[in-house]
Amino acid sequence: MTESIVRTADGGLEVVPTLRLSAELKHTPSLTYAVYSEGSPTPLPGSSPEIAAALAEMNIWTQASREFSTVRHGKADCYWGWRRTQFEPKIIAVCGYPYGWRWIFKWLADNLEQTASNFYPVFLFISFALWIVLDRQLAPLRTVAAEAERIDFERLNRRLPIDHVPSEIVPLVAATNHAMERLEKGVSQHRRFLTNAAHELRTPVMVLKAQLDELDESAKKRELQLDVQRMSAIVEQLLASARLDRREGPPGQIDLVEIAQSVVDYRVLLALRQGRRIELEAAAERIFAAGERRAAESVIGNLVDNALRAEPQGGAVVVRVGPGPTVAVVDHGAGVDPADRELIFEPFWRKSETTPGSGLGLAISKELMTKQGGRISVEETAGGGATFKLWFQTGVSAQGRAPHHAQSSNTTKPS
Repeated sequence: MTESIVRTADGGLEVVPTLRLSAELKHTPSLTYAVYSEGSPTPLPGSSPEIAAALAEMNIWTQASREFSTVRHGKADCYWGWRRTQFEPKIIAVCGYPYGWRWIFKWLADNLEQTASNFYPVFLFISFALWIVLDRQLAPLRTVAAEAERIDFERLNRRLPIDHVPSEIVPLVAATNHAMERLEKGVSQHRRFLTNAAHELRTPVMVLKAQLDELDESAKKRELQLDVQRMSAIVEQLLASARLDRREGPPGQIDLVEIAQSVVDYRVLLALRQGRRIELEAAAERIFAAGERRAAESVIGNLVDNALRAEPQGGAVVVRVGPGPTVAVVDHGAGVDPADRELIFEPFWRKSETTPGSGLGLAISKELMTKQGGRISVEETAGGGATFKLWFQTGVSAQGRAPHHAQSSNTTKPS
């Protein structure tokens, strides 16, 4: 309404409906209005004459307050009061307007600037105070979330802190802790079962090895020895995993060159009988890493066993230690397809049903490396084949002065 008050060419004021007011008049035919200057009984030109005549008897220009007042005129309610305009305050009277939610939103829109200017400091203060309160209330939840991030299968004994948590969240945190206790108990039972099963299998596997050694040499005997060696490696890996689960404190220090040499020595005769060789290459006489000896030995042994099966007749499997706390086992067989290089570390994964093995060796090897803070990967060997590489955590360095190189035909340990 206030936008419809304009100045005429002679300096006076009149009411010229804007497009918005014209649309409102078309939408509400009963709408009438009048605008008065302060102290003047005569409405501005453009005011509705019928309402101006009716309101003239009420002297509204002398009694209008800064707030809207109301009076009944015929069948319609009339509202009038002081309003700020672009020129000066005016008394605006409106009749026949259907006030309701639509009018309230319109009034808020018209007075938004004034309302915001009055309440902006209060709004800022309330917002700042609310932010401080919420930040303090949410601090315990952030602590709980950070503790939950630290929980994994190697730290199932951790519990979420319940102190200072809002009372509404306490049941949720307590229920989560109870669930963690049940999960820890179930995982512990599962691990004990695997450990006991591995111990029970260890003896018959050793007996089977001894019986095979008594048989006459033949291709079938060598094939069975490889199968038994694979079974023995899986049993040793399960036992190594159980030992790592019971370990407390930081990992110990191991000599990767000495461990790799023992793996090569143990398998050299079997490799020669199969028409293959094992070569050991070390970047130094001693290369230390952080880890558990039997776990590292079982992982390297599993990789060497796999490489011997993949290596063609007359070929050589290379066990390369260093530089740094790394071990690479290199074969020159069919290799691993790029699409399968992540899948081969999944439990029970095999390329096809005809692929020998249970699909557990590499999965357990990956688990053992993770528990020692290391990792395992596979890449293509130059010229064809697969190279499995192990990364261990760095241990105390005591490297020798000259690189060491040994072959399966000479099993002398580095000196």
